[in-house]
Amino acid sequence: MILWMIVQTYDKNRGSFHSMTKNIVEQGKKRGYLPLILCLNNQDNSQRPTELQNGVVIRFHNPSKKFPIFKNIIEAIARRKQIIRYLRPLEIKENDLVYANGESAWGLGKLGIKYHLRMGDVPVLHHLKNLSIAKHKVSILTRIVRWIHFHIYYLIEKKCVENAESYSVASEETMELFRKYYGCGDKPYFVPKKGGL
Repeated sequence: MILWMIVQTYDKNRGSFHSMTKNIVEQGKKRGYLPLILCLNNQDNSQRPTELQNGVVIRFHNPSKKFPIFKNIIEAIARRKQIIRYLRPLEIKENDLVYANGESAWGLGKLGIKYHLRMGDVPVLHHLKNLSIAKHKVSILTRIVRWIHFHIYYLIEKKCVENAESYSVASEETMELFRKYYGCGDKPYFVPKKGGL
């Protein structure tokens, strides 16, 4: 049995995100799964698998360092392409688990892979709305670039939410926001307990 962890990055200096991923990997290992973490490489761009105490990390080339503007979108496109290429020839078995974080899930639906989605803190367009409160403090060019960036990201996030089988969210309020922006239907979801799964 494999626990597929599809995440943006897996680096020790990523704070609570790294801790959450590490916690899920450790719990999966205890339950008899082999955790495989697929992510972009934020260090040396070597693509060799890294064996950890509780699993294996497979890092893909990250081209975004060359493009400071729209960095997140370039990372999402690169991750999607490389993860599809990696997973397409493999068989995800019935008792495997696939856990994807945010926009890292983009492309899994194309392969027909069922996955659990950890949603972001707020929907991307809600975040843009919050940023507009201080829009007078940034240039018109920044506002235009921000608007384009967030609306492209909205389309990516929408696909990820629509194709997920279930969700985990930070709070009931977060789930209501995602329902407002994406519908989400009656798919199961849960709010993780603080300090545990």
